[in-house]
Amino acid sequence: MEKRSGLTITRLLTRYAILCICGAIFAVFMWWFALTLAISSGFVTRADEGQAQAAATAQALKEAGTFDESLVVPLCGWAFFDTDGSILKTSLTGKNLKEAVNFYNNGTQGGNLHAHLALSNGDCVLQYRIAAQYSSAELRKSLPDFEVLTLVLLLSVLVLLFGSATIHYGRVLKKRIKPLSDTVLAIADGKLDAKHDMCGIREYDEVLGAVDTLKTSLKASLDAQWSMEHARLEQTNALAHDLRTPLTVIDGNAQLLEETALTAEQKQYIAAIQKSAADAQIYVEKLKALMRAENPSKLNFERVDGHALADMIKTDVIGVCGAYNARLIFEAQPLPSADIAKEDFRRAVINIAENAAERSVNGTVAVKCAQQSGLIEISVEDSGNGFSKQALSHAFEMFFTENAARTQNGHSGIGLAYAQTIAQKHGGSVHILNSECGHGVVILSICCVTL
Repeated sequence: MEKRSGLTITRLLTRYAILCICGAIFAVFMWWFALTLAISSGFVTRADEGQAQAAATAQALKEAGTFDESLVVPLCGWAFFDTDGSILKTSLTGKNLKEAVNFYNNGTQGGNLHAHLALSNGDCVLQYRIAAQYSSAELRKSLPDFEVLTLVLLLSVLVLLFGSATIHYGRVLKKRIKPLSDTVLAIADGKLDAKHDMCGIREYDEVLGAVDTLKTSLKASLDAQWSMEHARLEQTNALAHDLRTPLTVIDGNAQLLEETALTAEQKQYIAAIQKSAADAQIYVEKLKALMRAENPSKLNFERVDGHALADMIKTDVIGVCGAYNARLIFEAQPLPSADIAKEDFRRAVINIAENAAERSVNGTVAVKCAQQSGLIEISVEDSGNGFSKQALSHAFEMFFTENAARTQNGHSGIGLAYAQTIAQKHGGSVHILNSECGHGVVILSICCVTL
């Protein structure tokens, strides 16, 4: 790990806050400077210019004694009322006119300010504003209010400033956290030797350091586990190979003893020895097959047509059911082509079918083949008494049998464990359950590959 970074999230957020505050102050300063420059250049008037011009107009009309619209300055609106309160003439329209009439009748001010003049030929109401306005009458008519326009521009600049700063620092945080997210994704993908850079932010680097420690520990643990598993497989394979020699010797000597003069009781003993040796040979072959299934590099996958796959399953199950005098009910929907390790898959199906047939002597075994949610499912239902609670919990454990006596009938407790391993190598699984009728059901599923 590199030297710990001095940059923290607090310092980064402080930079963000300072940038936003300084930017806002600068934007307000530039807004005020532009406003002052516009006033000094005569482009707009001072805020109190309307009030001053209204006072000058009122003084001129009082001196004249009668209303003369030529004496009214441009920044003032006006309305001239007859003595009965009717409007004789006005320069105001819309809302402004309503405010002037309301002021004349009730003396209440509105959004604009007003002044009332009693003249000899009628009453005059002057309307003005205390606000910076365009000096040009054409601009006042064609453009939005100057103060509103400048405030909108100021707010737009502030929004742009805060938005840009937020996006920038959001990208900075995203970039700085990328080494951490890449490391986590690498661990999830099993790439425990992948190198990574530092995040550059102290809090992120601390988390990255913890993840790196976890990655190192995980790698060491997986390496140790792999070594143990590899050693176990090698030892089991060696043991299974070595067992064949004494079993062959036992079976050979039993055959030699058969050729000698034996009593009836001794013949029974010899027969028991030969049967046990044969069962042991079967267990050894199943154990070797299971060890081969745990090593996917030794599985030979090949493309099998869906119709041929169904025929293969049916043929194998027919042979198993015949050995136990069980009647087969076979049903197969159209299946897609699939990439399977043919011989290992067949052995897994045979193991499941053999368990079902053994439970269904003189009964029926129902096999259904179908495609469900991208999987090929082979359902095998026996006509026995179903699985016990113990079997439902431990059926896939190596060497598990429901009772000790079953081992005497040729059961090694490897069949379902082997089928589960093969199914997983094919992207599927094996599930066991009891049907509504109380019979045992085993469902083998594998991933299918459609053409």
